[in-house]
Amino acid sequence: MTRYLSNFSNPQVLPKIYSINAISRNVFRMIIGFLGSYLLAINNTAHSMIVTGIIFIIIVIALISYMKTRTGLKPEEYKKEDILQF
Repeated sequence: MTRYLSNFSNPQVLPKIYSINAISRNVFRMIIGFLGSYLLAINNTAHSMIVTGIIFIIIVIALISYMKTRTGLKPEEYKKEDILQF
């Protein structure tokens, strides 16, 4: 992912892209760590894993439904040569 981000930048913008990428990754890791430690403080490991799994499933479903209308092309927008035919 870092190499992909660096393909579309110049030397002036590249450090900003790397720093924003690193900061956002670490913030999300911190939030997940705090959530996990909080759940483990009030529940046992089995219940904490179930709650964490449910939370992440909800987040993934929300992201997929949000991205569905915003990414990719409609089937009729693909070129003929882009479609594999067997």
